[in-house]
This record gives sequence, structure tokens and C-alpha cells, in this order.
Amino acid sequence: MRLRLLGFCAVLVCFALVGGSAWADSVTVLNPSFGTFNTLTNTGCGTGCAYNFSGVPDWTNVSTAGSFQPGTGPTYFSVPLPDGNTLAFVSDGSLSQDLGALLPDTTYTLTVEVGDRLDGQSGNFTIALDDGGTMECNNSGPSSEIAAGTFGAESCSFTTGSDPVGDLIVVLGNNNTNLQADFADVTVNAVSAPEPTSIALLGAGLMFVGLFAAYQRRKGLHSVS
Repeated sequence: MRLRLLGFCAVLVCFALVGGSAWADSVTVLNPSFGTFNTLTNTGCGTGCAYNFSGVPDWTNVSTAGSFQPGTGPTYFSVPLPDGNTLAFVSDGSLSQDLGALLPDTTYTLTVEVGDRLDGQSGNFTIALDDGGTMECNNSGPSSEIAAGTFGAESCSFTTGSDPVGDLIVVLGNNNTNLQADFADVTVNAVSAPEPTSIALLGAGLMFVGLFAAYQRRKGLHSVS
């Protein structure tokens, strides 16, 4: 009988823990590593290097943006690209993508690999999340703060309220007319807060286990005496 009760308690606590945990998942980003691109019409920039100024598929561009394959050799980067062999670049403008409706009580985190070119042509980068009207979080600065020839994982995050309005939008930008910001491997993660009922269930389950353990201890003391 004692084992059955203990097993029941364990099951109850497991359900409480599952129900009380925050829900986490990745948000789908289309063409997140920029491996889909329009024809790279410009070459002659190095071995295997090519680029275009015709925007990036699945992303909305404002002003000048395009796809860039830096090729092999240490002309632009001294390390391999974070994912694939293509970057997105922005010159004095932005790339953005609408990821769909915001969820309530959810923390969104945007992470983007930002590159600093060896040839000194990297400008200021901006990564941001907004709701279609208000910038909810952003991270910006000179690409030169990243080690030359490498990439740095830059991120920002924010938490929605109980009744959010608008869509979640990723924005990648640069405000240098003659320089570029290079981006790779865009990810967005969402973590939702646990439901209040789940928290209550977790507390009840843990309290029940505590009471049961205390009862067993008392019973053991009486049997000894």
C-alpha cells in the first residue's frame, strides 16, 4: 500500500512539473541563413566570391541589400561562415521579416551572427524585434567591436503582456551609406510563462509529497517505540 501511495505521489509531481514548466520553442524564420538568393551577378571580388544588390528572398528590404558569398581565402573573413556560404548584407537600410502574431506572456529572443570584414568595409549593425509599430528590443553598434574577420552572436529579447497587439517582426539594419553590415544564421526563440493553474498544481503536488513523507516518518517512530 505504501509503495502505491508513493508511486501515486511521484506521478502527481511529474504531471505538476510538466504542467508548470515554461513552454519553449523556436519561431520559424524563412531563409534564416540566406542560402536562398537571387542570381549573384557580380564577381571578380576574389576566389569563389560573388554578390548582388537585388534583395534577399523571403525578406523585405528597404534601400540597399543583397546576398554575398565571400568565397575562400582570407580576403573577407578568417573563419568559416556560421551556416552555409552566403551572407545577407545591408547598406544604409534594413531587411525585415514578419513572423506572425505575437503570443501572450511570452519572451522572444532574437540571435543573429554579425560579421566584421577584414577589408574594413563593415559598418554599424542593428538587430531588432518590433510589433509592427513599436520597437520592442534592439541591439546595435559598430561591427568593428567584433573581432576582425570573425562573427559575433548578437541578441536582444523582450516579454509580451497578457494581451499583445501586432505581429512579431525581425529587423536587420545598417546606417552607413558606404559600408555594409553582414548577417548570418538568424534564430528566434519563444519561451512562454507557465499557466497559474499549473503552478498551483505543482505546489499542491509538492505539498502532498511532503505530508506523505512526514506521515511515514511519524509512523516509523511509533513502530520503533
